[in-house]
Amino acid sequence: MSKLDSPVYVIIGSGGHSRVLAEILQKLNGKITCVVSLTPPDDVGIFSNVKHLTDAEFLKLTKGPGAPLINGIGHIPYSNIREEVYDKYSALGYNFESIVSPDAIVSPSSILSSGVQVLPGAIVQYGVQVGQNTILNTGAIIEHDSIIGANCHIAPGSVICGGVRIGHSTIIGAGAILIQGVKIGDRCIIGAGAVVTKDIDSGSVCYPPRPHIDKITQVRS
Repeated sequence: MSKLDSPVYVIIGSGGHSRVLAEILQKLNGKITCVVSLTPPDDVGIFSNVKHLTDAEFLKLTKGPGAPLINGIGHIPYSNIREEVYDKYSALGYNFESIVSPDAIVSPSSILSSGVQVLPGAIVQYGVQVGQNTILNTGAIIEHDSIIGANCHIAPGSVICGGVRIGHSTIIGAGAILIQGVKIGDRCIIGAGAVVTKDIDSGSVCYPPRPHIDKITQVRS
């Protein structure tokens, strides 16, 4: 996807993830006409000249689908806010746009569902399928024939080898590696730097060993 379906968009959320998406939209010649969030964005930065509305104000003003929405809520462990936003607005008939950075590589044979976001440096290979509202973050690599469920977050620098299956609402942490053919269940958390070599059941947390950190008590001359 090298172009957008519409030149104007409404973005939900005004934090760091939404600003990254807004910058990608600028490169694609898209325009954010409104930011919907609990609090206004900072007076400076990419949203400085963009209209701000609360959720209630936006729904009252629009009274139904208008400009496509961009889900600017990031996905972090133990939080369902991004998923809840997507489900709420989808149930009201609003449409979420998929965003693919011009600095990403996406195979034309891949299938990206609604609301998928592919950030700079990500690589999506032949036959990959990605479920709705999923983030493929900066530099993530998704190898051939892998299937990623809805509402997932594939964090920066992670590597999904060929033929991997990932269930819905799962987070793959930064720098994690999933070897070919493994299956990860629904609502799992794979910690940063983990190397996954076998299947993981739904509802599991997988963290790699962490380095021991201590204070220096003596300095040798």
